[in-house]
Amino acid sequence: MQILAPVLSTDVRNRAKDYLRLAIAKAAVGQNGGSDEALAFFKSRWGRSVNLPAVEKAAFAPNRRSAVSPGTFNDTGGGAWGSELAAQRQLADAFGEVLRARTVIDRLPAARPVPFNIAAPTQTAGATARWTSEGSAFQLSPITYVSTTLAPAKIGGVAVASTDLVRLSDPSADTLIRRDLEAVAVEFSDVSFLNPSLAPVDGQQPGAVTYGATTIESSGSTAAAARLDFRRLFDAVAGDLTGAVVIMRKRTAVGLASMGPPFDTVTAVGGTLWGLPVLVSEAAPVDGNSPAEDTVTLLDSAELLIADDGIEVAAFTEGDVQLNDSPDSPWTGSTPIASLWMSNLIAFRMTRFVAWKLRRADAVALLVGARYAE
Repeated sequence: MQILAPVLSTDVRNRAKDYLRLAIAKAAVGQNGGSDEALAFFKSRWGRSVNLPAVEKAAFAPNRRSAVSPGTFNDTGGGAWGSELAAQRQLADAFGEVLRARTVIDRLPAARPVPFNIAAPTQTAGATARWTSEGSAFQLSPITYVSTTLAPAKIGGVAVASTDLVRLSDPSADTLIRRDLEAVAVEFSDVSFLNPSLAPVDGQQPGAVTYGATTIESSGSTAAAARLDFRRLFDAVAGDLTGAVVIMRKRTAVGLASMGPPFDTVTAVGGTLWGLPVLVSEAAPVDGNSPAEDTVTLLDSAELLIADDGIEVAAFTEGDVQLNDSPDSPWTGSTPIASLWMSNLIAFRMTRFVAWKLRRADAVALLVGARYAE
């Protein structure tokens, strides 16, 4: 089975664009501007949007409320409010769907979704069976479970642009900002998921699925060496591999594909290897050798628990930021900061609430030192 990136409909892509455009409009008018001003700004730039009715409702989502009547999704009740919230959610979900089409985490075929902070049973020992003759007792065996809880964790990124860029440039400014936010979210998610040096930190981040994984050293760069490497890699992962995927960099995929059978089913964008889907990601780690060599991850995604509470994007024109890709946390007296208002800047913040954990440590293995067909 080959896993291809989902083909997103034009409607989804347009709703994702308008979600960020509405955030831009709200930021552009500033805190002194209300929903009417933000909507007017949106219409002046993107007034031909097919999602304009949803945008009009979403623009007023924070401040339309009734003190008496309950809200409804279609505004057919007496309260005549609530559909604004549904419209805002639809736009936000579309933005999240665009991101999920690109990340390794969201392309796993058999990962098990679970809620945050809810104990999920994990089986550690299963029942057994045997042949039983007439009149004989059936075998009794226990099924052992332990509870696993995924604590909330979040990935955050900030992109900063000048207010003049947003207000005065042609409408493609939102495309530049959207691509920047998407790129930082995809890269960081995949690096955090795959980098074997990233240990779990309580209250902050889940560890990479490859942290502490069994490691296989590559035996060489030839086709014979590659066959041996992958046999050893497959042997290192327990289970039937029905939900397994092979994750590698594009360079590795192209090198394998150039070797011919049995690697001719691998392509630069994925393909399969011995019947398992190949996921290509430039976030797949390289090792510490000089020159750096690639790694390949074999992961049984059926043994992976994932809690995901969605993606949010917010825009701000007031507050202080560190214009630094390695910010101080917490800030100190010597931390250089910039005022968004004084510097005429808009900050766009992307937040994704996500965490993961393997049910079994032997559900993943790592091949290091891979440099094939060189």
